[in-house]
Amino acid sequence: SVWALRHVPEVYNFTEQEIVDEYHGWQKYIVDHIPAPFPGIGDIIRRQKEAGGKICVVSHSCIQNITRDYETHFGILPTTLRLGLTGGTAQAQPWPLEQIMAKYGYTQSQLLVVDDVKLAWKMARSAGVPIAFAGWGRRDCPEITEEMTRLCDFSFTSTKDLEHFLFDEV
Repeated sequence: SVWALRHVPEVYNFTEQEIVDEYHGWQKYIVDHIPAPFPGIGDIIRRQKEAGGKICVVSHSCIQNITRDYETHFGILPTTLRLGLTGGTAQAQPWPLEQIMAKYGYTQSQLLVVDDVKLAWKMARSAGVPIAFAGWGRRDCPEITEEMTRLCDFSFTSTKDLEHFLFDEV
């Protein structure tokens, strides 16, 4: 994703041009390569939709790819797509979440951001929205796992843990 690419200079010292080249290379690749979802995430997405919940995607990925991937893997389209990239730079801004809340009349406590990157945490915090760390995608990155577990309101090591949190009576 572009969010990930925006962090490339911090880690690999890429130039802005190299970031653009990486982005275009990724765009070419995903035209005919559909990434597999994490096992179990489809069950959560379908259950949320069936229960009348909204599936809102905040992403820098192309809308065509997101809709293709959701249709292919889950048989549904997200309720809302909000792109978080503005002016060519990644910003941890509250705008996408504010738009979702305004459109559906939700309060901050009625939303949950689920992600595995710090930029999503910054976005959620700036909007006053709780965030759950999707730890199942960061098993090989103990430093990220430790930081995100500490920062986030909730932390889950598996999609099954998230599913229990969302749907099981406590």
